[in-house]
Amino acid sequence: MSEAMTVETIPEAFWMLKGYWTRTRVPYKKDKGGWGDFDLIAYDPSSRHLVVAESKARGSARSVWMYGETAHRSYPDITKWDDAGYFDFIKDLKYLWNDGVLFAFKGYKKTERIKRLTLQLVSNYLISKEVYDNAIDSVKIYVEKSNLRLPIPLKSIEVDLTTHIDVFYNILKLLIVHKQGRRYGHPILDLGREVLRYLQPKVKEAGRGASKEVQKMYRDKLLSALGLG
Repeated sequence: MSEAMTVETIPEAFWMLKGYWTRTRVPYKKDKGGWGDFDLIAYDPSSRHLVVAESKARGSARSVWMYGETAHRSYPDITKWDDAGYFDFIKDLKYLWNDGVLFAFKGYKKTERIKRLTLQLVSNYLISKEVYDNAIDSVKIYVEKSNLRLPIPLKSIEVDLTTHIDVFYNILKLLIVHKQGRRYGHPILDLGREVLRYLQPKVKEAGRGASKEVQKMYRDKLLSALGLG
């Protein structure tokens, strides 16, 4: 199995923090030969919720593709607007139920029936609120037309289209709730932990008002580093 890239460990960190079993770069063999891999699969045995995530970033370091009202008018179906093939992973969902893929999770039984399946695309596609529901509907239609014959009803399939930075923001929200003192041992979670340390500090032995002072100091430093200060 090849090593996971940072863009894949961001959604992995989110689902880990929510208590899901996770695996990255999960290989599968295709019917006509050759191999592919799922960037991330996550599973919660208590709710029988399965997540399959594709994590991609195209273009240069600062590139963001905006699917808003303008793009939607030209391409009402977001899967037709996507010329990078980010949704192609959906056609290979049938391989999840092959031996050695989903069943490689320790403790997972083949007799378990998945109750919910979430298809998550984490990318630098920024989808505006005005057309988000339309984009979700287009992906669900894409799943239906793919005729995958998955062992789960279509009504139990959910779609999540988001960005890496939004997932990271959600990780920060979860880290605040968790309030874990020791490190997590995951690079993304421990990075988030350090971000919160200085942006939501509890300064010791410095008198009243020190925490707000340090918070402002590092908020200003962050804005300055981004060229926004």
